[in-house]
Amino acid sequence: MPTAERTADTEAGRTLTLVSHCGIRFASVDGRIWEAEEPAPEPTPRAGADGTVSDTGRTAGTWTRVDRDTAHFVVDPARYHHDGSPIVFHPTDAEPPPCQ
Repeated sequence: MPTAERTADTEAGRTLTLVSHCGIRFASVDGRIWEAEEPAPEPTPRAGADGTVSDTGRTAGTWTRVDRDTAHFVVDPARYHHDGSPIVFHPTDAEPPPCQ
């Protein structure tokens, strides 16, 4: 199960790192399984200061609860190429499939 790693809280939301090597579709946050309305492919990492690109299979961003059953995940634009639009999640009872 792709469990999110919490790294910090801010006024804008919670900074999380999601497992994303199979794309961004499911996340386990605060003991709930969430599913993206529209799954997203894994964002491409940007090159670091030394010019190298590191792909860890995880994607950092900000997780914000909109209401009890809706959350937005915004990919960190400084670390990944992404259009900046939020990935909308809702709780689900679906069992996440193994990565394929």
